[in-house]
Amino acid sequence: EQSTAQILEARNGNGGKIEPGLIILVEILKRLDKDRYHWPIGRTSFQKLAYFATIMGLNTGVSFIRSSYGPFANDLKAKLTKLLNNGLVVEKQMGKMFMYKVGKTFEDARELYLDEINKNTETIEKLVDLFARMNTAQAEYAATVHFARETMKLKQGQKPSEEDVVNEVME
Repeated sequence: EQSTAQILEARNGNGGKIEPGLIILVEILKRLDKDRYHWPIGRTSFQKLAYFATIMGLNTGVSFIRSSYGPFANDLKAKLTKLLNNGLVVEKQMGKMFMYKVGKTFEDARELYLDEINKNTETIEKLVDLFARMNTAQAEYAATVHFARETMKLKQGQKPSEEDVVNEVME
């Protein structure tokens, strides 16, 4: 019988390795699930979780652009499909929303990435704490404001005013 490691390698080939940051996103989902009152993580929240994880230095393999709902990674859908196809994540419909839960193969795959998970414990805990507190709209606002502030064109040494940031967000 093949191990999860062999199955993941066979399905993804050499060029399709799952980035450690994506496994860490699933670890965050797992930890959020321990809090029975956390807000569900759907497609939009997952985008924003990936955004904050990426800016905090996790290797998610995605890059973000300005979009109407804040920072958006076009390539995240393909990465998420890889997680779904490998059983690391499952998508469940909840009313109009699709939410993500940890899949059956995650525990085995988690062992392969345990060093990476342990190395990023502080970042994981910060992201779990943040996303346990925010619903989808709040995650969208937080990511949008952060992205707007980070991508503002400022003269060197200049600090933006609150109004400057609001105008950038509205843009």
